[in-house]
Amino acid sequence: MKHDYLIVGQGLAGTLLAYHLIESGKSVRIIDNHFKTSSSTVAAGIVNPVTGRKYTKSWMIDLLIPFALKTYKSLEKKLEIELIHHRNIIRTLPDVRSENNWFSRFSQDGYQNYLEEDPSLGQFSGMIDEPFSYGEIKQSFQVDLSLLLDRFRKMYKDNMIDEEFYHDVLKVENDVIVYKDQEFSNIVFSEGYVVKDNPLFNYLPFEGAKGEVLILHIPGFKPEKILRHKIFFAPLKDDLYWVGSGYAWNLDEVGPTDSERERLLNLADDVLKVPYEIKDHIAGVRPASKDRRPIMGTHPHFSNTHLFNGLGTKGSSLGPYWASRMAEYLLYDHPLDPEVNLNRFTPKEDK
Repeated sequence: MKHDYLIVGQGLAGTLLAYHLIESGKSVRIIDNHFKTSSSTVAAGIVNPVTGRKYTKSWMIDLLIPFALKTYKSLEKKLEIELIHHRNIIRTLPDVRSENNWFSRFSQDGYQNYLEEDPSLGQFSGMIDEPFSYGEIKQSFQVDLSLLLDRFRKMYKDNMIDEEFYHDVLKVENDVIVYKDQEFSNIVFSEGYVVKDNPLFNYLPFEGAKGEVLILHIPGFKPEKILRHKIFFAPLKDDLYWVGSGYAWNLDEVGPTDSERERLLNLADDVLKVPYEIKDHIAGVRPASKDRRPIMGTHPHFSNTHLFNGLGTKGSSLGPYWASRMAEYLLYDHPLDPEVNLNRFTPKEDK
């Protein structure tokens, strides 16, 4: 039997694209080997409309948030799970300059929908080291990515090929893709950071952004918000918290490291005034492009070989919209936005 699509990788990008293609009636197979340092499996799933040290609106956020909510609600219904958790973000302001920069945003067009005029620490009050000042971001939410990937894998088990993908077994011909004993009309690579080892797309300027996080158990600590105070504190379930801060670009070691564990613990100790227990220390590597835009489209020499990758650190917000656009491109030949089309990069041999 010849299938329509083979998708390599079942992280967030591959899952969302597969969902759109399957819902459109296409025959899809997804090959994945539970890559331990996949960024989707360790991400907090935070959708944050105002980010960075300058407190700027995220790229395309006015469009991305309603699209993401619609998509995740559709997946909630399809998979019979709860994925969306609406939680404002408390953003601490460490000094007068930061405070002035924050409040200057209130007078700028488009920010009023995302900045709370009357911020409140809520249940964080008295349980953390009180900041100099703070603001509050609204219309932010968390997506349970781990639950999404696990449930999707189980519900669509007949579509899954649970094994490692080997490029040297792949045969790309003009009218067919052959992998082992199966034929496909198209192949889409959504393999995350390991795209660097993909001989078809290794010319693309991907960078690995490694993040390490701690999972802490803080009994009785049940804030309904997310905190960004020196470090991110994002609620999970059962009094567990996702705790992380920053990214590393040196990938000599892709797994958890003792040095980062110590750094995160020092930051947590600086912030928390309540006891906690360390439950886990995990690491993941995100595929980030140099221009911080997704990279998607078709190989310059093979019309049936495609890429959907590079969602980066904002995958929870970017993924739903761009997966839909990628599906429309594959299904109906709708043109891709030049800002995300992989043809903005040229292979060395074609220059």
